Amino acid sequence: MSRHENLTIVLTDIVGYTRMTSESSRAAMRQLLAQHDATVLPLVRAYGGRHVKSIGDALLLSFRSATDAVLCAMAIQDAIAELRERDAACTELHLRIGIALGEVRVERRDVFGEAVNIAARLEALTPADEIYLSDTVYLAMSKGDVDAREIGQQTLRGVHRPVQVYAAVAPVGMAGEPDPRRPFGGLHREQVRARPMVARTRSALTLAATTARGVWVQQSARLSRGAARGLGAAVGAGVASIALTVAITSLVERQLSAPIPGATATSVVEPPDAAIAPPQAQGEPAAAADPLQLARLDLPAPTPVPVSPEQRVADWYRGSLRALEAQDYPALEQRLQQAQGDGELDGAADLIAGHLAYAQGRASTALDAYEAAVPVVGDLALDPRLGRNLVGMLAKHTARAESLLRQVASPAMVEALSQRSGEAGFYGRHHAVRILSDLGLQARVRWYDYAIEELNGRSECEDRRAAVHLLHELGDPRAIPHLEQARGEGFGGWMRNRCLRRSADRAIAALKAAG
Repeated sequence: MSRHENLTIVLTDIVGYTRMTSESSRAAMRQLLAQHDATVLPLVRAYGGRHVKSIGDALLLSFRSATDAVLCAMAIQDAIAELRERDAACTELHLRIGIALGEVRVERRDVFGEAVNIAARLEALTPADEIYLSDTVYLAMSKGDVDAREIGQQTLRGVHRPVQVYAAVAPVGMAGEPDPRRPFGGLHREQVRARPMVARTRSALTLAATTARGVWVQQSARLSRGAARGLGAAVGAGVASIALTVAITSLVERQLSAPIPGATATSVVEPPDAAIAPPQAQGEPAAAADPLQLARLDLPAPTPVPVSPEQRVADWYRGSLRALEAQDYPALEQRLQQAQGDGELDGAADLIAGHLAYAQGRASTALDAYEAAVPVVGDLALDPRLGRNLVGMLAKHTARAESLLRQVASPAMVEALSQRSGEAGFYGRHHAVRILSDLGLQARVRWYDYAIEELNGRSECEDRRAAVHLLHELGDPRAIPHLEQARGEGFGGWMRNRCLRRSADRAIAALKAAG
């Protein structure tokens, strides 16, 4: 399902990346890209942009506002300049950025169209550390916020018309003193980050719950028991609203740690009689409620409970998780189709689409969706399901899964890596250990389980001997039967395990003496 939108397209590219790849190790380049993504993608989110996809070292981004797109590009260049000074491994990291605006086709969270082509051609022309804009961007952006100088008319390959090109210069009216060390005055330091989604949602939910309670108290004070029953549908809707509010609050408080069962209101708990009964003379029997009289009551219309965008997103995501847990994939596909074109749900829909693709064994599709979602979904990225799925793809899709894991950096992700470090499967296990070690979290590696898997699962005797040494150092007596089995028996066992037998004997003796 596709749709057409007018969007500002931004393409960033690392200058000299091919040369750097040929001169540096794979580990160094992975670290460089991780630093690049960790610096750039939070700024994209802060300025309201969307990370469409990564193309090698390039990032394709989309914005609804041309001004925000240019300001974000300036902030990115300033942040990268600061990174070069701060990190010796990034001293050669320079970007060039091209920006174009036009109607594009949005299909399966990717974008296609002339604006994408123009942005790519402009990026190729752009000098290092600069930003080139198309004439459409220059005309659309706010000149009160952004300034640009004219470069001249260019004929771009694949574009049917000449394009007037501009270069972005320092933003207009910065709140603080511009930093002369930064190409655009240090704009990345001026961007005010939005409050985390949990805080925003909690505030909105508090308001919603307060309003709903106010409606209940107001109605209860005015109505007799008969009126309350006569208006059961309206009151029931209010109670259902409160129940929904409580359910969503529980969702964000627990950081989506598990699927949240839906909360539904099945009955109304009535206040004590004294709170709602009309005054009457002592000893006088209570009069039966007259339906006609109740119908003539001049009752105020119920005050609508405000629904914040964050609450709406959390509610939609919660319902989608329930469908996913129930493996009701047709219903989930229908929810995703209904979310198409809804800007508020874009990130959450990408995240759910990734979960669905992973559950169906489509790892590449899942990664495409996650790459679109992670920069924009805020606290929804703390969902433990995301961390587990990314760790599950480390073995076959190492670079992409690792890049996303470093962006998420949540407790759930660390726990998933810790669990994977002690499980079968050589590549996934080793990548999990490496990432935890890179993050300074060696203590979270399940070293005993890791060593047992190495000892029992590796074929080379030298690799198994390294596991024997590790078990010796760990000093865990549970390893004794594994070490005795690793020594082998008979001539065949002696030949197969001859390189580790002496080390295993020493480890067994030490562990028995200690235990």
